[in-house]
Amino acid sequence: MTNRKQSLRPTSLEHAAKVQLYRWYQLFERDYDVENSHQLEILDNDVIIKSFRGEIRGRKNFPKELVQSANEVRAHHVQNIQFQRVTNGPAALDAEVTYQRLQPDGAEKSYSVRYKTELSQEKDLLPKFTLLDFSAKDAVQQLPFQDAYPSNRTKALVHYWLLLIERAEEDKKVFRDILAESFMMDLGNGDFITSVEDLQAWISSTYTQLKMSCHYPENFSVQSIQKNKYEVYVDLVWQRLTSRDLHLKTVTRYRWIVQDDPNDRFARIQWISEVNKKKDEVLI
Repeated sequence: MTNRKQSLRPTSLEHAAKVQLYRWYQLFERDYDVENSHQLEILDNDVIIKSFRGEIRGRKNFPKELVQSANEVRAHHVQNIQFQRVTNGPAALDAEVTYQRLQPDGAEKSYSVRYKTELSQEKDLLPKFTLLDFSAKDAVQQLPFQDAYPSNRTKALVHYWLLLIERAEEDKKVFRDILAESFMMDLGNGDFITSVEDLQAWISSTYTQLKMSCHYPENFSVQSIQKNKYEVYVDLVWQRLTSRDLHLKTVTRYRWIVQDDPNDRFARIQWISEVNKKKDEVLI
């Protein structure tokens, strides 16, 4: 028989690390004022960045030219992520990425890039990269260029949302960073959440009575429905251990409407609703 407690593991730090990874790629996929960009806050002051162009030490030495490259359009399609938490050490996150470049003359190039990263385990809500190593790359079969920004931007938002829920975050400001002024969440039972206060009350009533709770997003898709506005579908696999030691699993498919200003720290959620919810499953 599987030990129930061992089959569950905290996922909040994993969500936090993935938030930062997806934010890193966004930095290269839209035009930013690098010196004033929120995106550089993901880097530790003493970060080491190793790329196929060389090595950079320290956030203050982060070069603009690494981001802004003569009107070249870039995309980072994350294929696989492996997360590892080291006891009394940095969190490690490795990724396999298909990197695409669309050059000003119309030429397209694709590469397979392997990322090795380490993130500090600080008291802050989000960790910071102490190491980013993407010095290894291989040419791959050329694929039609596809913009990866909508996916990376909204995946960062989904993982941040899950991080805040799992931590039962009490700071209203962090929620206001990701909620549109017209935010509404349809709970599927005739009730709606329209304010940060109601959202935090719902989180408290739903999650704080559990011994453990973790989420795994699956079957993610995103499409642009108008400029700077996206429709997201995602299955959230929710596993939790109740106060009676029941290990439950619920899979719910959600639809999100997301508004985006690329200069904000995060995109903002306008609407969340359930599309389909499976019955609770008791795991042994």
